[in-house]
Amino acid sequence: MFSVRAAGSGYPSIKAINGHEVPTSYAGPENLQAALEQNRAEPVSLAAADFDEDGVPDLVTGYSHDGRGIVSLRRGNVDSIYPNSPEAKQREITGNFITAPFLSPAHVFQVPIAPDFIGTGDFDADGHWDVVVAARGKEFLSLLRGNGRGNFEVPNDIRLPGAVTALITGEINRADGLADVLVTVDGEGGAKALVYEGPAGALKTPPESSDSRRPRTPWRWGS
Repeated sequence: MFSVRAAGSGYPSIKAINGHEVPTSYAGPENLQAALEQNRAEPVSLAAADFDEDGVPDLVTGYSHDGRGIVSLRRGNVDSIYPNSPEAKQREITGNFITAPFLSPAHVFQVPIAPDFIGTGDFDADGHWDVVVAARGKEFLSLLRGNGRGNFEVPNDIRLPGAVTALITGEINRADGLADVLVTVDGEGGAKALVYEGPAGALKTPPESSDSRRPRTPWRWGS
């Protein structure tokens, strides 16, 4: 397990549950690198998924910066999990073996909002993990489509009928192998819960909407 903290000097860092700092360098737009390296971005969210499809979970971290946001992707290091595999031993012979839990550099991406909430899933049913972020009080989601190689497309905004108050992702009701999105909003008609789910991908399907103040049949996660 990992936590994010903003150091008093230096830049926001990842710390493993054993207390060891995880060294990080960054690749991507220079202004985003500088914001992280100069401690001008506030870490606000974490999620994990296998974005490069190598069988090892990767870590995405959301940062608030200058009225917008940054998402960083740290690729998990298979050698830190299976150090005795034939491939790891070969890399040890060639001098390419590392024990760090994540590969360096971390890749950084701009998002138009502070990622107060972050979730992962295959939201367009193309077989690759994606990222969705939301900012508290904003009236849209921002979707970063993954390509299965550890990269994301330019964010795509999805309008909402109110200001975001919470977001969570996972399988709701019938398990179908695709993550769904549950977001609560507060708009002119009051508080609503929106559930995005469907075989074409959660965020390619209009949401089911309900008044979150009224009793309803509970949603079941992963059943």
